[in-house]
Amino acid sequence: MAAGPSIVGTWDCVSVVPDGSEFKFTLTVKEEDGKLVATAGTDDGSMPITSLQADGDDVTFKATVGDQDYEVKIKVTDATFEGKWTGGGDSGTLKGAKQA
Repeated sequence: MAAGPSIVGTWDCVSVVPDGSEFKFTLTVKEEDGKLVATAGTDDGSMPITSLQADGDDVTFKATVGDQDYEVKIKVTDATFEGKWTGGGDSGTLKGAKQA
């Protein structure tokens, strides 16, 4: 049986916003009935994750923070990922490390 997509797992993530401040959250990705589903959470609650697509190590999804949608594109390398986000007239970077 083939292994699931490399994004499957729980990730400690840090997003850097344009002013340089960091936004930390946890991203959990599971495979259910052949589809990828994800949730993201912070100490303040959860963020909806939609349109999750994995093409090998390239992953895209949408995250909703407050009433704003953000497009996210990342590349997974072993137990880390790096990428970019855009939305709300801003853009920034995103990094993640898979929890053991």
